[in-house]
Amino acid sequence: WYTHSLYNKRVDGVVAISDKIAALLVQAGVDKEKIRIIHSGIDPIQSPKDRATDRSSGIPIIGTVASLEERKGHRYLLEAARLLKNQGHRLSYQLAGVGTQRRVLEQSVLRLGLEDEVVFSGFVSEIPSFLSRIDIFVLPSLYEGLGVAVIEAMAAGKPVVASRVGGLPELIEDCVTGFLVPPGDPSALAQAISRMLSSEGFVEGMGAKGKERVQKRFTMERMAKQNEDFYYDLVDGRQR
Repeated sequence: WYTHSLYNKRVDGVVAISDKIAALLVQAGVDKEKIRIIHSGIDPIQSPKDRATDRSSGIPIIGTVASLEERKGHRYLLEAARLLKNQGHRLSYQLAGVGTQRRVLEQSVLRLGLEDEVVFSGFVSEIPSFLSRIDIFVLPSLYEGLGVAVIEAMAAGKPVVASRVGGLPELIEDCVTGFLVPPGDPSALAQAISRMLSSEGFVEGMGAKGKERVQKRFTMERMAKQNEDFYYDLVDGRQR
Protein backbone atom coordinates (compact mmCIF):
# COMPACT_ATOMS: atom_id res chain seq x y z
CA TRP A 1 0.00 0.00 0.00
CA TYR A 2 2.88 2.37 0.79
CA THR A 3 4.49 1.85 -2.64
CA HIS A 4 1.17 2.32 -4.38
CA SER A 5 0.40 5.48 -2.42
CA LEU A 6 3.84 7.08 -2.75
CA TYR A 7 4.97 6.14 -6.25
CA ASN A 8 1.69 5.74 -8.07
CA LYS A 9 -0.40 8.54 -6.52
CA ARG A 10 1.90 11.19 -5.03
CA VAL A 11 4.51 11.52 -7.78
CA ASP A 12 4.21 11.99 -11.53
CA GLY A 13 7.39 10.19 -12.56
CA VAL A 14 10.17 7.99 -11.22
CA VAL A 15 13.76 7.92 -12.47
CA ALA A 16 15.52 4.55 -12.43
CA ILE A 17 19.32 4.54 -12.86
CA SER A 18 19.37 1.16 -14.62
CA ASP A 19 17.15 -1.45 -16.26
CA LYS A 20 17.65 -3.62 -13.18
CA ILE A 21 16.40 -0.92 -10.82
CA ALA A 22 13.41 -0.31 -13.10
CA ALA A 23 12.55 -4.02 -12.99
CA LEU A 24 12.79 -4.03 -9.18
CA LEU A 25 10.50 -0.99 -8.97
CA VAL A 26 7.90 -2.70 -11.15
CA GLN A 27 8.24 -5.85 -9.06
CA ALA A 28 7.58 -3.75 -5.96
CA GLY A 29 4.34 -2.41 -7.46
CA VAL A 30 5.35 0.81 -9.21
CA ASP A 31 3.44 1.49 -12.43
CA LYS A 32 5.77 0.80 -15.35
CA GLU A 33 4.42 3.82 -17.24
CA LYS A 34 5.73 6.18 -14.55
CA ILE A 35 9.33 4.99 -14.82
CA ARG A 36 12.00 6.58 -17.01
CA ILE A 37 15.41 4.88 -17.18
CA ILE A 38 18.21 7.46 -17.03
CA HIS A 39 21.71 6.15 -16.43
CA SER A 40 23.97 8.10 -14.10
CA GLY A 41 26.64 10.23 -15.72
CA ILE A 42 29.95 11.72 -14.68
CA ASP A 43 32.03 14.77 -15.49
CA PRO A 44 34.98 14.15 -17.84
CA ILE A 45 38.04 12.53 -16.26
CA GLN A 46 41.42 13.44 -17.67
CA SER A 47 43.29 10.30 -18.70
CA PRO A 48 46.76 9.67 -17.25
CA LYS A 49 49.60 10.30 -19.66
CA ASP A 50 51.43 7.08 -18.88
CA ARG A 51 50.27 3.54 -18.35
CA ALA A 52 50.47 2.98 -14.62
CA THR A 53 52.64 0.31 -13.03
CA ASP A 54 54.47 -0.12 -9.77
CA ARG A 55 57.34 2.24 -10.60
CA SER A 56 59.97 0.18 -8.74
CA SER A 57 59.08 -3.26 -10.09
CA GLY A 58 56.94 -2.87 -13.21
CA ILE A 59 54.29 -5.12 -11.61
CA PRO A 60 50.74 -4.53 -12.97
CA ILE A 61 48.37 -3.00 -10.44
CA ILE A 62 44.82 -4.20 -9.94
CA GLY A 63 42.63 -1.58 -8.26
CA THR A 64 39.13 -1.17 -6.92
CA VAL A 65 37.18 1.69 -5.36
CA ALA A 66 34.30 0.53 -3.17
CA SER A 67 33.10 0.63 0.41
CA LEU A 68 34.58 -2.25 2.38
CA GLU A 69 31.27 -4.04 2.86
CA GLU A 70 30.20 -7.63 2.20
CA ARG A 71 28.03 -6.66 -0.77
CA LYS A 72 31.07 -5.34 -2.68
CA GLY A 73 32.65 -8.80 -2.82
CA HIS A 74 36.24 -7.93 -1.86
CA ARG A 75 36.73 -11.40 -0.37
CA TYR A 76 36.34 -12.93 -3.83
CA LEU A 77 38.95 -10.60 -5.27
CA LEU A 78 41.37 -11.66 -2.53
CA GLU A 79 40.66 -15.32 -3.21
CA ALA A 80 41.21 -14.68 -6.91
CA ALA A 81 44.50 -12.96 -6.05
CA ARG A 82 45.64 -16.10 -4.26
CA LEU A 83 44.76 -18.23 -7.30
CA LEU A 84 46.67 -15.88 -9.59
CA LYS A 85 49.68 -15.95 -7.29
CA ASN A 86 49.64 -19.75 -7.33
CA GLN A 87 49.60 -19.60 -11.13
CA GLY A 88 52.80 -17.54 -11.10
CA HIS A 89 51.34 -14.08 -11.73
CA ARG A 90 53.16 -11.20 -10.02
CA LEU A 91 50.53 -8.57 -9.30
CA SER A 92 49.84 -5.75 -6.87
CA TYR A 93 46.40 -4.84 -5.52
CA GLN A 94 45.16 -1.48 -4.24
CA LEU A 95 41.82 -1.44 -2.44
CA ALA A 96 40.41 2.06 -1.92
CA GLY A 97 37.53 2.59 0.46
CA VAL A 98 36.43 2.32 4.08
CA GLY A 99 33.86 0.13 5.78
CA THR A 100 32.96 -2.40 8.42
CA GLN A 101 34.78 -5.29 6.70
CA ARG A 102 38.28 -3.84 6.76
CA ARG A 103 39.53 -5.91 9.69
CA VAL A 104 37.99 -9.08 8.27
CA LEU A 105 39.62 -8.41 4.90
CA GLU A 106 42.98 -7.67 6.50
CA GLN A 107 42.79 -11.03 8.26
CA SER A 108 41.96 -12.68 4.94
CA VAL A 109 45.04 -11.10 3.39
CA LEU A 110 47.21 -12.68 6.08
CA ARG A 111 45.46 -16.03 5.83
CA LEU A 112 45.92 -16.12 2.06
CA GLY A 113 49.55 -15.03 2.23
CA LEU A 114 48.96 -11.81 0.30
CA GLU A 115 50.47 -9.28 2.70
CA ASP A 116 53.15 -8.36 0.14
CA GLU A 117 50.63 -7.88 -2.66
CA VAL A 118 47.61 -6.09 -1.15
CA VAL A 119 47.45 -2.46 0.01
CA PHE A 120 44.42 -0.91 1.71
CA SER A 121 44.41 2.69 0.51
CA GLY A 122 41.60 3.88 2.78
CA PHE A 123 39.38 6.78 1.81
CA VAL A 124 40.48 8.32 -1.49
CA SER A 125 39.32 11.85 -2.28
CA GLU A 126 41.08 12.14 -5.65
CA ILE A 127 39.65 9.28 -7.69
CA PRO A 128 41.34 10.31 -10.99
CA SER A 129 44.72 10.24 -9.27
CA PHE A 130 44.02 6.78 -7.86
CA LEU A 131 42.89 5.49 -11.24
CA SER A 132 46.04 6.83 -12.88
CA ARG A 133 48.08 4.47 -10.71
CA ILE A 134 46.31 1.24 -11.66
CA ASP A 135 46.19 -0.89 -14.80
CA ILE A 136 42.95 -2.86 -14.38
CA PHE A 137 39.83 -1.93 -12.41
CA VAL A 138 37.91 -4.72 -10.67
CA LEU A 139 34.46 -4.54 -9.05
CA PRO A 140 33.39 -7.99 -7.74
CA SER A 141 30.05 -6.83 -6.29
CA LEU A 142 27.32 -9.24 -5.23
CA TYR A 143 24.72 -6.69 -6.27
CA GLU A 144 24.88 -3.18 -7.69
CA GLY A 145 22.34 -0.54 -8.70
CA LEU A 146 24.49 0.75 -11.54
CA GLY A 147 28.16 1.14 -10.61
CA VAL A 148 29.39 4.73 -10.96
CA ALA A 149 32.90 3.62 -9.95
CA VAL A 150 33.00 1.53 -13.11
CA ILE A 151 31.97 4.53 -15.21
CA GLU A 152 34.80 6.55 -13.67
CA ALA A 153 37.32 3.78 -14.35
CA MET A 154 36.21 3.47 -17.97
CA ALA A 155 36.36 7.25 -18.37
CA ALA A 156 39.98 7.08 -17.22
CA GLY A 157 40.73 4.54 -19.93
CA LYS A 158 40.92 1.51 -17.64
CA PRO A 159 39.60 -1.91 -18.68
CA VAL A 160 37.17 -3.41 -16.17
CA VAL A 161 36.48 -6.82 -14.70
CA ALA A 162 33.17 -6.88 -12.83
CA SER A 163 30.36 -9.12 -11.67
CA ARG A 164 27.41 -9.71 -13.94
CA VAL A 165 24.93 -8.17 -11.49
CA GLY A 166 22.55 -5.21 -11.32
CA GLY A 167 23.31 -2.44 -13.80
CA LEU A 168 26.93 -3.46 -14.47
CA PRO A 169 26.09 -5.32 -17.72
CA GLU A 170 24.55 -2.07 -18.96
CA LEU A 171 27.91 -0.33 -18.50
CA ILE A 172 30.41 -2.96 -19.62
CA GLU A 173 30.35 -4.44 -23.09
CA ASP A 174 31.60 -7.94 -22.35
CA CYS A 175 34.83 -8.88 -24.13
CA VAL A 176 34.99 -5.36 -25.63
CA THR A 177 35.46 -2.86 -22.78
CA GLY A 178 36.07 -5.49 -20.10
CA PHE A 179 34.91 -8.83 -18.77
CA LEU A 180 31.78 -9.79 -16.86
CA VAL A 181 31.97 -12.76 -14.50
CA PRO A 182 29.48 -14.58 -12.24
CA PRO A 183 29.24 -13.02 -8.77
CA GLY A 184 31.00 -14.81 -5.92
CA ASP A 185 33.24 -16.82 -8.26
CA PRO A 186 36.97 -16.31 -7.50
CA SER A 187 38.03 -18.76 -10.22
CA ALA A 188 36.14 -16.87 -12.94
CA LEU A 189 37.48 -13.58 -11.59
CA ALA A 190 41.05 -14.85 -11.68
CA GLN A 191 40.59 -16.23 -15.18
CA ALA A 192 39.28 -12.89 -16.46
CA ILE A 193 42.17 -10.95 -14.93
CA SER A 194 44.68 -13.46 -16.30
CA ARG A 195 43.14 -13.26 -19.75
CA MET A 196 43.28 -9.48 -19.69
CA LEU A 197 46.94 -9.54 -18.70
CA SER A 198 47.83 -11.96 -21.48
CA SER A 199 48.43 -9.06 -23.85
CA GLU A 200 49.36 -5.44 -23.22
CA GLY A 201 47.43 -4.52 -26.34
CA PHE A 202 44.38 -6.22 -24.88
CA VAL A 203 44.45 -3.92 -21.83
CA GLU A 204 45.11 -0.80 -23.89
CA GLY A 205 42.42 -1.60 -26.45
CA MET A 206 39.70 -2.36 -23.91
CA GLY A 207 40.55 0.77 -21.97
CA ALA A 208 40.26 2.95 -25.05
CA LYS A 209 36.92 1.43 -26.06
CA GLY A 210 35.59 1.85 -22.54
CA LYS A 211 36.52 5.52 -22.53
CA GLU A 212 34.77 6.02 -25.86
CA ARG A 213 31.65 4.27 -24.53
CA VAL A 214 31.48 6.60 -21.51
CA GLN A 215 31.91 9.69 -23.68
CA LYS A 216 28.94 8.60 -25.81
CA ARG A 217 26.55 7.27 -23.17
CA PHE A 218 27.44 8.15 -19.58
CA THR A 219 28.30 11.83 -19.36
CA MET A 220 26.85 14.28 -16.85
CA GLU A 221 25.65 16.41 -19.77
CA ARG A 222 23.69 13.52 -21.27
CA MET A 223 22.16 12.59 -17.92
CA ALA A 224 21.10 16.21 -17.29
CA LYS A 225 19.52 16.49 -20.75
CA GLN A 226 17.55 13.27 -20.26
CA ASN A 227 16.28 14.47 -16.88
CA GLU A 228 15.31 17.82 -18.37
CA ASP A 229 13.42 16.08 -21.18
CA PHE A 230 11.62 13.93 -18.62
CA TYR A 231 10.56 17.01 -16.63
CA TYR A 232 9.14 18.68 -19.75
CA ASP A 233 7.29 15.49 -20.72
CA LEU A 234 5.72 15.38 -17.24
CA VAL A 235 4.71 19.07 -17.39
CA ASP A 236 3.19 18.62 -20.83
CA GLY A 237 1.31 15.59 -19.60
CA ARG A 238 -0.17 17.51 -16.69
CA GLN A 239 -1.18 20.40 -18.93
CA ARG A 240 -2.98 18.01 -21.24
